[in-house]
Amino acid sequence: MADELVETVLWDGGELPFRELGTLWRTEGGWALRGSVVGSLRGVAFHARYDVGCGEDWKTRRVFVELSTPPDRHEVLIEVDEALRWRVDGGARPELAGLADVDVQLTPSTNTLPIRRLALPVGGEAEVEAAWVTFPRLEVRRLPQRYRRIGEKLWLYGSGDFRAELEVDEHGLVERYGSFWRRLGG
Repeated sequence: MADELVETVLWDGGELPFRELGTLWRTEGGWALRGSVVGSLRGVAFHARYDVGCGEDWKTRRVFVELSTPPDRHEVLIEVDEALRWRVDGGARPELAGLADVDVQLTPSTNTLPIRRLALPVGGEAEVEAAWVTFPRLEVRRLPQRYRRIGEKLWLYGSGDFRAELEVDEHGLVERYGSFWRRLGG
């Protein structure tokens, strides 16, 4: 089966000087989120692209992130097996074992993973940890997160002191992310 495009989204970064074209794909093994972000980070222009592959259960299986700040280019490849053992650029990362989600810092698209995987009822909430891919260093570390579903398409997201209300569409893709990301079209 060839990958089938489910949805395309154009996001504006709001308070962030970013724009993103993101896509959701149906794949033979599950789902994929793919996108490209352009903007300026601390006064430096960048282009980032990502490809996040998930199983039918929305658990992360493979992540590729590339960051270009011309003339420099950096990338990270993450692979996760069925037992949720993580490898980053080929090296085992036992401190990430058991994590089901990845959170790529520069995109709202990866919030879709726990939203779809948890499938919480309205009023439900869950604490999870994600493998957080930070920018601009592309480091991968654990990040505690909280999701609370407050409406049919409305969620409260939190991590540490950070809080944001997420409005999502029928696929779990962000329509509005606090005062940051907002959907322009797709």
